[in-house]
Amino acid sequence: MGVFLKELRESLAETLEALYVQDYDRLAVQRKRLKQFQSWSNIISANILKTMRLLHQSNIAISHQYPQTVRRLQKLTNGHRDIVLRAYTHVGNHHKGLLAIQVGELEKVWALLDEILCDVEATFGRRGPADLQSLAEKDQQLRTMAADLNDLQMERIHDNTSKTRLSILFYAIVGDAIMLSKQNLKLLEIFNHSFGQLEAKKNAPER
Repeated sequence: MGVFLKELRESLAETLEALYVQDYDRLAVQRKRLKQFQSWSNIISANILKTMRLLHQSNIAISHQYPQTVRRLQKLTNGHRDIVLRAYTHVGNHHKGLLAIQVGELEKVWALLDEILCDVEATFGRRGPADLQSLAEKDQQLRTMAADLNDLQMERIHDNTSKTRLSILFYAIVGDAIMLSKQNLKLLEIFNHSFGQLEAKKNAPER
């Protein structure tokens, strides 16, 4: 899971950077990788389902978390694919590039989302309890930032600074960023809950 999230985070960074400078070739590379990301997500999901079959009935409190994990994984994969395809299509159709102010705002969104993704990735890597409070605070910061940026974008729509395609692209990326943050947080909540129950059971005195 940690490796998957790392690859997804790096792909998103490359996609956004290529979008800002309208580098079609770099975007084409990320588009070609979409099947690979879906394959990785499917492999992780398959392993999760195999684990479910191995669990005894006594672990039912934990096993119900596994289908949730599969759904969260798929949503992450979908969000990543949406950003890549939107960027690839926009540049491929020779549409006007994002305004400098929009690029600056999206860079702020990405900086905070990148922090969240790195924290989640590190938590899975060390296989320890998550700092959910810190991540929830960052997630809320991202949502507050997105709301403020949406208002600024609305002003650009009203004064006709930002054309329709640019507005749709901007709103879609910000929306996907919020969704990706939420799904990562939910994954960690599931992980923390399952990890805590497994540790409690492991450390419980024998009867």
